[in-house]
Amino acid sequence: MQNSIPFHFRLDAASPGWWVYQPTDATHARRLREATVWETDSYLQLLPHFYVIAIRPLTPTTWLCVPYNVADAKQRGWNGEPRRLELVSEAIEPFELISARASGFTHLLYREVAYLNARDNVDAAQGAVFDNMTLSGVPRAWLPAASIILSDMQQQIERERAAAEEAIRVAIAEQRVAEHERLLEQQAALASTTEGRIQWYLNFVGASLVDWRRSGRQLEVTWQYEGYTHTATVSDTMRGVGAGICLSGTAGEHNLSSLVLAIQEARRLHRFDMPRSSYI
Repeated sequence: MQNSIPFHFRLDAASPGWWVYQPTDATHARRLREATVWETDSYLQLLPHFYVIAIRPLTPTTWLCVPYNVADAKQRGWNGEPRRLELVSEAIEPFELISARASGFTHLLYREVAYLNARDNVDAAQGAVFDNMTLSGVPRAWLPAASIILSDMQQQIERERAAAEEAIRVAIAEQRVAEHERLLEQQAALASTTEGRIQWYLNFVGASLVDWRRSGRQLEVTWQYEGYTHTATVSDTMRGVGAGICLSGTAGEHNLSSLVLAIQEARRLHRFDMPRSSYI
């Protein structure tokens, strides 16, 4: 800027910070060195001044902010929407009052923390929002910033809650898959032996194996179901051979699972062709 007239150059080695550049032609400039404090301050003194309230960091040197005096900002073309505060060179906190300078219509440049007896208001805003998650007790000028910060906190809590619920859902689903895989493994192990296949057919209907023995190609199986013990004969393929009660010649139509249920139904209906004591 010369005589209050801004000049625009394309810079080499551009990076955040305050630097002294030397023009190499009408449109380009090269970096010479880092600017001194007085050079930086002299430049900032030429720019329009705003007091702003810090909201949250966007990068290590950039914060989001809103104007401290919204009415004054609107008169000067800033409607109060959050803007970026660039080149923050000190450690600052949310709700702190900052002295800033405007470069162009949208760029704000950090100058310093502006205390102006604002510490009590900063503490009040921080306590209300961060400790109690409320706007009650927030000083009026800090309400726009507090509303944004509180909304951000609530959204973060909701994201964390949703993430926790999703993690639980995934864990339950994984547990169910693991249990199903273990069950399949157990069933495969059971199916690999005669006793295992007998247990599988009995377990399918809730009966438990008491004993079994082989007789040629037939198996004599004794089980317990609903407090009663019964013995029947099945083939190697678990088809019914002899039920020990009258099933009207249909024993062969049952496998071991359905045979258990058929015998229990016959017991319930008292349709035995032998003394009841033979099956208790």
